Amino acid sequence: MYKRDFTQALVLVNPTKVAATVPLSRAYVGLRGESVTGSVTLAPNTAKILRF
Repeated sequence: MYKRDFTQALVLVNPTKVAATVPLSRAYVGLRGESVTGSVTLAPNTAKILRF
């Protein structure tokens, strides 16, 4: 799992062949406007951009 913090966003990348769950330290908003809190699970070979 790779994690990169930006000024107003967080990018998570899961390059592995298994799903991975990442705990979140704050509330985020997904690119489609959905609220993301607590933790996020990424399927294998996927990425997620979260804004705050």
